[in-house]
Amino acid sequence: MTVTRELYDEYMELSSTWMEGVWDMGMDESLRTSVERIVQDVFDHPDALRTVMQNMAHGLKVADLPGLDFFPEFWAGIQEVFRKGLSPYACRRDIAMWILGFHMVIFNCVGAPHYHAKVLGMSHKSPEYKQWVKDALMFLFYPSLKKLVFSQPGDEQPMTWPLNPPRQGSRAYGSLHAQPIENLKKGEQTRIKILEAARKVFTTHPYNTASIRMIGKEGGFDFTLIHHYFPSKAELFEALAAQTMEDLLPQAYVWMEDLAPLKVEDGLSIFADRALDYCGRNPAALHGLMQNIAQMNQLEEIPGFERFAQLNLATQEAFRESTGIRRATDKEIQMFSFGVYMILYNCLGIAHFPAEIMGLNMDDQEYRQWVKDFMMIVLLPVLEHMIKPRAQKAS
Repeated sequence: MTVTRELYDEYMELSSTWMEGVWDMGMDESLRTSVERIVQDVFDHPDALRTVMQNMAHGLKVADLPGLDFFPEFWAGIQEVFRKGLSPYACRRDIAMWILGFHMVIFNCVGAPHYHAKVLGMSHKSPEYKQWVKDALMFLFYPSLKKLVFSQPGDEQPMTWPLNPPRQGSRAYGSLHAQPIENLKKGEQTRIKILEAARKVFTTHPYNTASIRMIGKEGGFDFTLIHHYFPSKAELFEALAAQTMEDLLPQAYVWMEDLAPLKVEDGLSIFADRALDYCGRNPAALHGLMQNIAQMNQLEEIPGFERFAQLNLATQEAFRESTGIRRATDKEIQMFSFGVYMILYNCLGIAHFPAEIMGLNMDDQEYRQWVKDFMMIVLLPVLEHMIKPRAQKAS
């Protein structure tokens, strides 16, 4: 038996207790009790989740990942644990989406805690971080769970929101220059070629395993040339992270333009189309991020990763400004933004993984439609909760 299989068995044994007795409680109390048990168990036994996080960004089929050939069995078992207490009328696809989203948050927050805690400005070992994970799970998944639990006859068919045609003319990620490269000076041309080769290498290899020699080979030039422009691998990675953020930061505002006057559902649907269009055509930044977030515990620091915290903060600011939401708290906006990026990072940055789990081809339009429906199923009830007027307490 492999070590990974032993970790899986341990995880499944833990999960068998998460739902015990909860379906006799009220729905709020049942989910809160389950979340309390889940978070306590996975923080106490994180090895299985860290193993999955460190392996799933490699781009291989699940069955080809060392020790993870059992994952389809694992996924089926987890679904069975969660399905037992839900409405018999709830759509099976929507239940699978809910379960997948719930586990994306758990896998990321517990399997890659150093990165996520750092983005939040916390220590990954602090009670504050563990409490934040509990709060995020309740905030992001309670509203959609209510819809599933209260499903009625006729709700068995999956809900879907048609994709809008992709926008034209957006500059693709990876275009590290605003003018044709042949119009630039030779030194700048070389610098850009180095960055583009580095982007390809860091997209397929974590920072701690990628090397300057690999980047030289990818770019078709002697690796010693790189040191004339970037004295170290750290400085090269830092420059690439800076360029990535230069491309991505404006998108936080572009995706939310002119959404405030629209109905909540229409606005979120347009936002999803814009985000999926951009990230689907330019997946390298998200893939590079997913390659590295689970590795942060192996290094004191990965150069430039504080810039991704800047992206999260910019998204929160753009969300409040563009939607006109005034009732939501800063923490609610923070958790909603986190939910958006969890779906984008995991469904597009490592698309092969959720696509295979759901039996889809990540290159097909059907998968992109599935990702949009996933975003809407999970996030629309949350957004409606954030926007609706709050009940006034009796004086």
